[in-house]
Amino acid sequence: AYAERLRWDVFLIFTLMWELLVYYPVCHWIWGKGFLHHIGVLDYAGGIVIHTTAGVGSLVVAIFIGPRKDFFDFHGEYPPSNLPLAATGAALLWMGWFGFNGGSALAAGSVAVSSVVSTHIGGCVCACVWLFLSMRQHRPAATGILNGVLAGLAGITPASGYVNTQATIVIGIACGLLSYYGCQFSKGRMHIDDALDVHMIHGATGALGSLFVGVFGSMQTSDYAGQYFEFQSGPKQFFVQLFGVSLVAAYSAGVTYAILVTLQQSMGDLTHDEDKLEIGLDWVDHGEVAYHKLHVLSASLGE
Repeated sequence: AYAERLRWDVFLIFTLMWELLVYYPVCHWIWGKGFLHHIGVLDYAGGIVIHTTAGVGSLVVAIFIGPRKDFFDFHGEYPPSNLPLAATGAALLWMGWFGFNGGSALAAGSVAVSSVVSTHIGGCVCACVWLFLSMRQHRPAATGILNGVLAGLAGITPASGYVNTQATIVIGIACGLLSYYGCQFSKGRMHIDDALDVHMIHGATGALGSLFVGVFGSMQTSDYAGQYFEFQSGPKQFFVQLFGVSLVAAYSAGVTYAILVTLQQSMGDLTHDEDKLEIGLDWVDHGEVAYHKLHVLSASLGE
């Protein structure tokens, strides 16, 4: 949400504070045998702990700091800086996702294999949804496919060790529809400038996938981290998941907002002015650039 938008000092302090005050407590509540764990909230690999917290936090940040220059001219769809690098990054993420979803089984066994397969299928199905919808709306775009892959990976993450292939396909389709139309709504109607659409690509899909644990999830195995584990989805599990997602979302929103207000009161404006943002914070904050825009840099040096 705030990529190359916050001042460097604000960026560092906010990131550290958010990690300490949002991520670690929620991580303990669910994975550290905290109170959400004890009431039965399930999150296989991070749909609530990682994606819901980050998605809600990014939404709060995007609303708090407002849209970038020319947001309305581009209808929120800024052209990518470097599409090949974006594709390379998505490929690295996709490969890494196999590691932390499969590794969340904490053992090399059937659960790990099942979660890796579900991870791949979820990403592929969601990418196809984004492809077909973008073809229907205008024309197929690589950025849409990349967003679809990430949305599917985020959506299947909380359920990947608990669901079968058929359920994975349904989750992938649902996450594709939610993230695609959600991005259009948030940009076109709500004018929310989230630089990487984290609140929809990760947050909304992670929350939806967590709810699907209560719809499709089931497990009965002695191969889960070397221990016996059993649960079955149903209305009770669904409402437990709903409570967990809602509570974590509200907590992340409240604490993120409190951090932003505290930093603004103590450090002043969180972002640079529009002229400096136009030049790029690589140059403004670090004196380096990835792409040489000499006419822009020459003007800034002259000032």
